[in-house]
Amino acid sequence: MLDLKNKNLFGIKNPAWWTQAGDGCLLNVYYPAVASSYFLKDYFPTSARVTVCFVINKRFVWAYEAGDMLRISNLLMKQASGNRRYYLKLYQKWQRQIHAYNQLVNKINKLNLSRLSRGRVINLFEEFSKTYLQEYALPLLTDHYHGYSEKTLLPQILKFLKNISNKEKDKIYQILLQPTNPSFIKEAHWSVLKMAARLQQGQNIKSDLAQHTKNYYWLHNNYTCSQYLDENYWLKEVKKYIKKDCLAVLKKERADFKNIKKQKDLYIKKLNLDRQTALGLEILDHFSYWQDQRKQANMIANWIIDQFIRELSKRTKVDYWLLKHLTPAEVALAFKTKKIDQELLRRRLKCSVVVVTPKSIDVLAYPKARQLYQRMFPKTDYSVKVIRGVVANQGKAQGRARVITSSRQFKNFKKGEILVASMTRPDYTVILNKATAIITDEGGLTCHAAIVSRELGIPCIIGTKIATKVLKSGDRIKVDANKGVIKKL
Repeated sequence: MLDLKNKNLFGIKNPAWWTQAGDGCLLNVYYPAVASSYFLKDYFPTSARVTVCFVINKRFVWAYEAGDMLRISNLLMKQASGNRRYYLKLYQKWQRQIHAYNQLVNKINKLNLSRLSRGRVINLFEEFSKTYLQEYALPLLTDHYHGYSEKTLLPQILKFLKNISNKEKDKIYQILLQPTNPSFIKEAHWSVLKMAARLQQGQNIKSDLAQHTKNYYWLHNNYTCSQYLDENYWLKEVKKYIKKDCLAVLKKERADFKNIKKQKDLYIKKLNLDRQTALGLEILDHFSYWQDQRKQANMIANWIIDQFIRELSKRTKVDYWLLKHLTPAEVALAFKTKKIDQELLRRRLKCSVVVVTPKSIDVLAYPKARQLYQRMFPKTDYSVKVIRGVVANQGKAQGRARVITSSRQFKNFKKGEILVASMTRPDYTVILNKATAIITDEGGLTCHAAIVSRELGIPCIIGTKIATKVLKSGDRIKVDANKGVIKKL
């Protein structure tokens, strides 16, 4: 049991918390939290010493201890240094897990839960929870790799670039950090372009739309809720490109990715990078892709979770949003007994936390959860005019800030504004194409904002820690993503 009176909380002296935040309910965030600290050790030599995830009125705040992230990523690099294929073997192990997961998801999506017996629904949900937790563990190494990439890899790269002119240095730095694999958002975009091109040629795209919908119905889901993007939605997206030269755009964008790979290989050879730095870049590139695949699996899971919770709500007549704050074990029990502590769930909705170590899982509700949050994140004065962060994609921009802390605020975002967020997620796709720059509180070189900003070619500064606390929507700001500096004008 977690002792809130312990002077060294979680047994860590003077912890420095690496956080991220977004829309979320307890049930949805429970899985990655448990996978990170409780399950990772089953497939890797260690787990996170503690993973803490708060949920406050459908918003989550996730926390790792920064020193622990560095410990895990250093261990990963040590293993990979001794065996260059080590990280690929981990990935191959995960591919078997994700295959089993995808098979189960396809099976569930074909079923009508309302027609299944109570026992069948419980067994199916428990099978899903087990498979999802197993699948989720290994890809969380991509989170911990931020520790190594920022503390060790970036300084190593800059050391090799120190005798190169600033203009050339910026170009090389940019190319070395570019992912060589397209994100699922980019692949979905290419699929839309192909359908638009076929429509322009007078071809029937009915079967293409059906397949595309099957592949990407989950694209706007998050840790709070989900929606099914049907064929009508995707047809509207296709028609947006009907007046463009879709084949030319598609050809150019695909060629750009091939060119990135060629340029990256060329500069790694030209700079004569040492083995460790070259390996670090290789893993960074692969982990960008792996993290993207992890997010895809997560967004699909959020849809599956919702199907079970909506079914539970029908059978128990308990509010959907309250049920989203059960734990997986409690969901199974609720299907069995129909007994649900709604007062507890109301307190969890107000403020709850899941605290996971390699040996324990604790879930606290308000007021204890709020006490822990206040202890971990005491109020701070953020009255500064200059904000600094890590450069994820270079460039400069100037304009009005738009602070987005929830998907419910997407409708407020205007084209040409500068997006300021704790961290972007795939459901942010609907506004990212309108942004002239991206600023985040958290994230590393493989985070969503970093990957998408490089694909879009817009300036991006991550890891500012304080941007959403200092800046307000409407503030005029200047972003210098060559130096990692944001200034209020």
